[in-house]
Amino acid sequence: MGVKTYVSKAEMSRDEWLEFRVKGLGSSDAGAILGVNEYKTPLDVYLEKTGQAPQKESTLRMQFGLDVEPIIAGMFEQRTGLKTVNDFKIRTHPQYPFLIANLDRVIQGGERGTGILEIKTAGKAVQAKWESQDIPISQSYFIQIQHQMLVTGYQYGYFAILIFGYSGVEDFQILEVQRDEKFIENILFPILFDFWNNHIIPRVPPEPKTINDVQILYPSPVEGKTLVATPEMVDKILRLKEVREALKPLEDEKKQIEDELKFEIADAEAIVLGSETLATYKKSKDSLKFDTKRFEAENPELAQKYSVLVPGPRRLLIK
Repeated sequence: MGVKTYVSKAEMSRDEWLEFRVKGLGSSDAGAILGVNEYKTPLDVYLEKTGQAPQKESTLRMQFGLDVEPIIAGMFEQRTGLKTVNDFKIRTHPQYPFLIANLDRVIQGGERGTGILEIKTAGKAVQAKWESQDIPISQSYFIQIQHQMLVTGYQYGYFAILIFGYSGVEDFQILEVQRDEKFIENILFPILFDFWNNHIIPRVPPEPKTINDVQILYPSPVEGKTLVATPEMVDKILRLKEVREALKPLEDEKKQIEDELKFEIADAEAIVLGSETLATYKKSKDSLKFDTKRFEAENPELAQKYSVLVPGPRRLLIK
């Protein structure tokens, strides 16, 4: 793959690091671009790389993941006998610099040379998903480490995964992954190359994958534009009418039963049966509400100065 290139993360502030990340496609972007990340779509990646997405704040979960990395790396070393070092680099592919990677740790020494250690914390539900597949890890994880191998040229890597359940830490798994050259050459690289050159560079958004994508891409309709109904659309509209008609009696019954229970509870807090609480009817905590109408009436110029236009949402109305 040639000589590896990188910039030092240790010499960057967090803001500089985040700014550098938008200059290329990272390992965590790859799964989204290939459509296997349930939390992120290709459009999300496009908006991030073109500076149209708001910067995400660091969450408690993200911070926890960073804080426990040294502990998980130590557990990995103890179990495997392999030596790892922190990798304070943002690596770029020597031929295609739009491909970048951050490695949690680098595995040093050994007969196979340098490798990758990717550190994860996950819930039992995530573990159950990957154990039901043909590969021993989630597709998103697999694509992430293959992307790292694409950038670095390394031939193998490991996942060290601390798994949490309701009672706390429940499992610790070490999963080895070999470089899949066919996947990299025939699937991963062509898709990433196409995404960068046909979407990011020319500023052409990818096709929407979710309803949220549709709402982002098309917040307002084209005035006067109509769409000729297909037979499939007609069937969906007719079925939607049927479903709505079928649900209406249930919604009315739901409202009636709720009102009857509230009437019977009166000034009590709950309905109980023995030691079991069947329902509660409690008062929410009081809160202060800004009196917008009064403020606008008493301070019209100031209200106008600080007013912002909020785009109205699109509504689907069946005629």
